[in-house]
This record gives sequence, C-alpha cells and structure tokens, in this order.
Amino acid sequence: MLETLRDATKSWIAYIFIALLIVSFGVWGIADFLGAAPSNQIATVGSARLDPQDFARQFQLEKRRWERANNVERMSKAQIAEAKLHETALRNLIDNQAVELEARSIGLSADDAMVMDYLRGQKAFLDASGNVDMARVRSIAQDNDMSPAMFFTRIKSDLIREQLMNTLVTGLNLPQGMYGALNHVRRERRI
Repeated sequence: MLETLRDATKSWIAYIFIALLIVSFGVWGIADFLGAAPSNQIATVGSARLDPQDFARQFQLEKRRWERANNVERMSKAQIAEAKLHETALRNLIDNQAVELEARSIGLSADDAMVMDYLRGQKAFLDASGNVDMARVRSIAQDNDMSPAMFFTRIKSDLIREQLMNTLVTGLNLPQGMYGALNHVRRERRI
C-alpha cells in the first residue's frame, strides 16, 4: 500500500496538488510572521474597540459588586467561575458600549456641568458644606482603578445611556386605536 502511495506522488497531478498546498500555507499560514500583528482587542462594537484594560476594569467592577452582594471579602477562582463573572463583564461591557454608541448617534450627549449636577445629587461626593469634594471624587475614582478624568468620562457615558433609556421607557405611548386592538386581543376568549 505504501508503494502505491509513493508511485502516486510521482505523477504530475500530485506535484500540482503539493505545490498548491505549499503555496496556500505560504500565503495564509505565515501572514502573522510577515507583519500582521495580532489584534490587542477584546471585542469591536460598531466603530469602538474594547481593549483588555476595559475588560479588566469591568471585570473588577463586577467582582466587587458580587463580593458586596454576597458579603464575601475575596472571591475564589471557583466562585468566579461559578458566577461566570468573565461572561457577565464582557456582556455588560458590550451592552454598555452599544447603547452609548446608539445614544451618541442620535445626538445625545453629556457635558461637565451635567456631571457636576449628578455629583451634587450623590451624598458620597459632597463635603460638609454641600459642595462637591474633588478629593473624594479622586479617592472614589482611585478605588475603582480609574483616574478622575476616566471617572468623569464614565459618568458622562452613564448619563448618556440613562438619557436614552429614559427616552425609551417614558416615550412609549400607543395610539388609542392600537391600544384598543391590543386590549381586544388580550381579552378574547375561545372555546
């Protein structure tokens, strides 16, 4: 049987197939070595790239939430795997980015004044006189592995997403005719 295979490889058809195989490996198999560097991104949402740093930050936030909710000081690897925090962090990161991109595409935005108004409404950021304490803002940002600028950007993103969600939730008024038709269908009984 091996003799038959050796004889078959000596034909001109076998040489063509082997040459095609070598060329295909040469073209597609070594592209990484010829300058095509691997991408350093977790996911792409629209035009936005989600980097490993974004994922690590989101993962830490999800981990802290889980630890606070379950009154645990530090999660073990088994608990992390059981809670599927990696999947939750990635899903939340992608969802947040998608909603933010959609909100920005329809013209929603948030500026520094809106961020300061938001901070004034949160007691954790206020000093004794009721003003925003920037030292507390820096401290809370640091606790969440962010710089103050990143923290402000995160709050702006949250405010933009909140604007979109509030618009969607409060803007759902059905025309009277549609409401009547839906009500009729819901109350319909068949025997």
